[in-house]
Amino acid sequence: MSASVAPPRFAPHALVAVIVAAFGLRVLVAYGMPNLVWPDEVFQSQEQAHRLVFGYGIIPWEFREGARSWMVPGFLALVMQVTSWFASSPAAYLTTCAAALSAISLAPVWGALRLGVREAGTRGAIVAGGVVAMWFELVYFAPKALSEVVAGNLLALGVVLSALRERTEISSRRMIVIAAVLALAAMLRVQLAPAALLTFVLVVRPVPRTQQWAALITAGAVVLAAGLLDWITWSYPFQSYVENIRINIVEGKSAAYGVAGWTAYFEVYGRIWGPWAVPVLALAVVGARRAPLIALAAALVLIVHLPIAHKEYRFAYPALVLVVLLAGLGTATCVRWIGDRATPRMATLATIGVLVAWASVSLRLANDFHGEQTQLATSAAEQLHWERRRGGLLAMQRLGEEPALCGVAIVGIGLANTGGYTWLHRDVPIYVLPDARAMLEKGALFNGAVLPAATDDAYGAFVRSACWAEACVFTRPGACATVPGYHINRMLERRGL
Repeated sequence: MSASVAPPRFAPHALVAVIVAAFGLRVLVAYGMPNLVWPDEVFQSQEQAHRLVFGYGIIPWEFREGARSWMVPGFLALVMQVTSWFASSPAAYLTTCAAALSAISLAPVWGALRLGVREAGTRGAIVAGGVVAMWFELVYFAPKALSEVVAGNLLALGVVLSALRERTEISSRRMIVIAAVLALAAMLRVQLAPAALLTFVLVVRPVPRTQQWAALITAGAVVLAAGLLDWITWSYPFQSYVENIRINIVEGKSAAYGVAGWTAYFEVYGRIWGPWAVPVLALAVVGARRAPLIALAAALVLIVHLPIAHKEYRFAYPALVLVVLLAGLGTATCVRWIGDRATPRMATLATIGVLVAWASVSLRLANDFHGEQTQLATSAAEQLHWERRRGGLLAMQRLGEEPALCGVAIVGIGLANTGGYTWLHRDVPIYVLPDARAMLEKGALFNGAVLPAATDDAYGAFVRSACWAEACVFTRPGACATVPGYHINRMLERRGL
């Protein structure tokens, strides 16, 4: 960009258009492609919110031991409660929860827009924001009820707001917002605390003392609020953090879910992005030259996660969103370079061209986004993430619509492959059985069952009524017998699950 030409201060029409498109894409994908890759998406968040609002739900060991904060489930419970005033069907509150989480995921899109407009005006905003809006992984994760996703989006917002101060004076209001979102990101996901703290120190150090105190008080209030929430919902302040570290790190329970070496995250992204990793990372390097603080935060997030033995692809999301944001900024920088040396018409064509290229690459990689690519410690079926476990979710939802339902059996597919009471939304007993033989033996206890898709048309009185890729619904007429004192939560507690 020549020294005599400065980009416009803001481009509201570009911001609105990209934000609306990003939000619509995320909600549309969430509604049209229900899926479940990690059981935590339901049982550590939505199921606990359902239990809080509707009075029943499955309790995993983390919520028996007090090893998880109620921040994310509490937020989702608020969304479910408001939704229930208008409609209490699973489709209603699941859609509103997806919309609320997708709205939070717009924070990096907004950040890319602001960085883009600073770099190359309206054209830069469209390019940088468009890259973050359309990248398939960010679209996929947007509606996921996972603490690392929510925390990662908030961290991105705090880091971008901090990076924007490099060329402008920072206001007291923005300093308070930065302190609040960075502290909240750290409390939602303690692994992000080093990146959040470093960003906080770098942005606070050069400002006037009054702003420093305002930022410190704000961040401290957020941290204390997280501790107070644990005190109210559990037994003592910060219990979920203490117990999580004690059980998973000191006692090593997380290792039971799989361990991987320090190179695992690099390997998984090599499988997901393939040769496209080269241009994406090259553009991210270009963006890092324009916003080094974002690159520093991304590197620190990844460095903190490398020595932790239990690794999962989703844990790297906070670093991923920052890298894609940098790649969008790097693309905007390249477009600005072209615009400085070409006619307006050629600059416009270049803008359209890079957006089409990004969309094509994103769509190409999305079409091959499956389990074997992203698994770090254990094996996984080669099933597209966009449809994984969809059958188990929809089967529970279908059973919940049965007027005479009085009991449900999950046969041969495991509880983790279903949506629990969040998708069933009926206060009836759930039984987990190993096979069809056990189903026939205990068939008097339930009149609805979920079985693997490769099954017969009927088992005794149970007749198949609907099927999806990996699960089928079976129902029988009649009532259900009861087992005195039985509840699935007692069974899970006995098994330590």
